[in-house]
Amino acid sequence: MKVFFRTRVWISTMLALVCMLSQTLPGLADTSLSSGTDSKTTRMENQANSSKQLDPNYFEKLDQWKKEGASTDHNGTMSIPGSKLVSQSANANVTIGPYNEKNGVLIWTALRDEWIEYEVDVAQGGLYTIEMSYNPFVGTKYRKPIALNLTVDGSSPYLESKSVELYRHWKDKFPIRKDDKGDEIRPTADDKSGWLSWELRDLSGVYEDPLTWYLKPGKHRIRLAGSDPFALESITFKAPHKTTDYKTVRSMWPTNVAAVQADPIVIEAEQLLWKNDSSISLAYDNDIASTPSVRGHITYNVIDGSRWSSNNQEISWNIDVPETGYYKIAMRAEQSYVSNRSSFRQIKINGKVPFAELKAYRFMYASGWKGITLADDRDNPYEFYLEKGTNTISMRVTWAPLSSIASDLDHTIGELSKLSADLRTLTGGVDDKNRTWDFKNDLPIFVEQLQGVHDDLNGVRERMAVINGRPDAVTQALVTVQKDMEDLLKNPDEIPYNASILNRLQGRVAEQIKQLTYQPLQLDRIYVVPIEQPLPKILPTFYEKWEGAVINFIDSFKSKRTTNKEDMVFVWCSMFGCSEDGITSICCKVWRMNCLHRKPESKSE
Repeated sequence: MKVFFRTRVWISTMLALVCMLSQTLPGLADTSLSSGTDSKTTRMENQANSSKQLDPNYFEKLDQWKKEGASTDHNGTMSIPGSKLVSQSANANVTIGPYNEKNGVLIWTALRDEWIEYEVDVAQGGLYTIEMSYNPFVGTKYRKPIALNLTVDGSSPYLESKSVELYRHWKDKFPIRKDDKGDEIRPTADDKSGWLSWELRDLSGVYEDPLTWYLKPGKHRIRLAGSDPFALESITFKAPHKTTDYKTVRSMWPTNVAAVQADPIVIEAEQLLWKNDSSISLAYDNDIASTPSVRGHITYNVIDGSRWSSNNQEISWNIDVPETGYYKIAMRAEQSYVSNRSSFRQIKINGKVPFAELKAYRFMYASGWKGITLADDRDNPYEFYLEKGTNTISMRVTWAPLSSIASDLDHTIGELSKLSADLRTLTGGVDDKNRTWDFKNDLPIFVEQLQGVHDDLNGVRERMAVINGRPDAVTQALVTVQKDMEDLLKNPDEIPYNASILNRLQGRVAEQIKQLTYQPLQLDRIYVVPIEQPLPKILPTFYEKWEGAVINFIDSFKSKRTTNKEDMVFVWCSMFGCSEDGITSICCKVWRMNCLHRKPESKSE
């Protein structure tokens, strides 16, 4: 027994020694790292940084190209027929022939990862956009956008070129079907894609303009790789379209145009021409001013803002203009999804952004529905010159104004990650409460660097408030992050005991970047009004709002109605004082309900 206890004591002592050494040795090893000694960790970090440098973001590459002399000041245009392949992968399923009333096009029936190549001969060097004329395959098994990896001369110049998309055009089925209670059934979308044109953009909608590629004079190989089938008519390279400010554009439009003598054009938002994402759906809004509506029944009468909120989602509408002239454009919109957060949309007329102010137009946060006229920062409505006949207006989700904020926050995450790594190097990843630190000597530059990250966030918050139009949840979250940093900086010697806070701060900042990409906007109607005329009534009066609230309260009970639909109406009319002759009927006179002046029928009848 004594031997047993002696053995147990010996084992316990050895285990304790091992635990002590496991805490001390990593710290010694990591301390050697901080003094410059090479290590596996350092090599891995260097490799990761090198890998990251191989795939710069578009804005980084664009900045580099411009420093190298790349310019948009050229008139070079090259168009390559889709049928003019110069090479293809061994497994590429491609044919040349007719497709959807066009002859001699490339028909790419991709089944798996395949690639095709074209050669472009560039006479004028510079930055070029790439536009494709294509036709997606339509059918029940084809639902998603066409994803492509585009390389130039064997490499992807930047990260975004590794995944570009060609979108489909969808349209909801009308008229909308109803169920046996008279409620509308949310419509599904049909793929209405035909021959379409699209200038390649980044997937997330972070940039105002299409992507560009720097092509020097000479021949270049363009490779498209993917696994989604489609037909390709042509690939066109051209100088980026330059969009000037409203004042300049307005001065170039016709003058002395006669005032338009026509009624305002009202477009129901749900009656769209097309949308490029089938997930953009319609929603039911029971506001008394939302149209169309049938009281007591579900009517899908608005564009669902929560589903129209990200990733280049675009909607287009037809405008039948009765007379050539100048018009203003207004909308009945709701932008109240995220407290104090603005949303942005790129607005195009007939497929082009008419002036720079519409590249990323800001819709300010407001509770409830609002009448919003497209106007400058002094609320002077923009004037749009529209020709008689069919025109289009399109709105695309973008968060381009916030891209610099996202970039700075990403940089903040990187700085916090480095500080966290330095702290782990010092402590060996062990939170030893029994150790006393002289932190400013143990890790001299840490406090200064953390203070720098804190101070940089001040500028980010200020810029965010200006871009957004007011402080919002993101700016408030950054204030919280800064306060946590301040708590650490108050007692630097306590920082090693709270190393996990740095990881939490990284997560909070990352969450704010995610929030920036969410750009919801609900839409009920679009108004196109002759510039000299007042806007139609967009918002209800106070009395109408009150009336609508009461009606909605009453209607909320109708979803529980019995098989005999008239019974519930009778009950409610009786409660609100309907008389037999209807003269003193509150619900008939005030809330305009159809009262039934009879007793409900018995089930036996």
